[in-house]
Amino acid sequence: QCPVNSDWATGSICRCVAKLGFSYEGLDVRMCEGEAQLAEALIALATQPGYTNDCVYVQQRVNRVHVEARCFVMAGEVVEVLYTRFGRVDPSGYVRDYEKARSEDEARREWFGNDREAWGQAKEQIRVLSRRWHLWLLTQAADPTTSVRIDYMLELVAPGRAEVWTGEVGEQGYSMGGIDPVVVFDAVLDSISPEVRQRRSSVGGKRAHSEQQGL
Repeated sequence: QCPVNSDWATGSICRCVAKLGFSYEGLDVRMCEGEAQLAEALIALATQPGYTNDCVYVQQRVNRVHVEARCFVMAGEVVEVLYTRFGRVDPSGYVRDYEKARSEDEARREWFGNDREAWGQAKEQIRVLSRRWHLWLLTQAADPTTSVRIDYMLELVAPGRAEVWTGEVGEQGYSMGGIDPVVVFDAVLDSISPEVRQRRSSVGGKRAHSEQQGL
């Protein structure tokens, strides 16, 4: 079943992505078309010297990815987003030329055709998906997850129409490029116990007062 707005077509040649987990900035991500390319990618990724991964992930490939939104989610709400993309795919299927937008406006303007309607639609899909992922995580563990990084792939399907795909849900320990780590680690401390939360708040309040007094 295709997503509502996507132009990804069923019944066509298999287009997928093979990748290793814990791979920094897409270093071990390969685009594949057809069984022969997939087989080649699986062998190449799994037999690299020094690699001890016990599996290779294979995912359906989104027809076109215009922007990747790396969303930092706390308590089911997106608190920060880093917008990125890969500029090209090389002849061997590896993604190259990693780019970061300096702001949301730049990402929308430069990579999403400055289509405000489609961009708003994409952001709403991200909000809904993030809440759903949060609820799913609550079913997997007794303690709520303090934070996760969810990477979404955004496709501008047509003027005013966008589609959002979940690419990865990263556990605590993800790369924090794009968010102030203090925000995350403060939340981690707060989650330990009410006593720790109270003591941290007390110390933080004293520090803020001292700074106001110029001490």
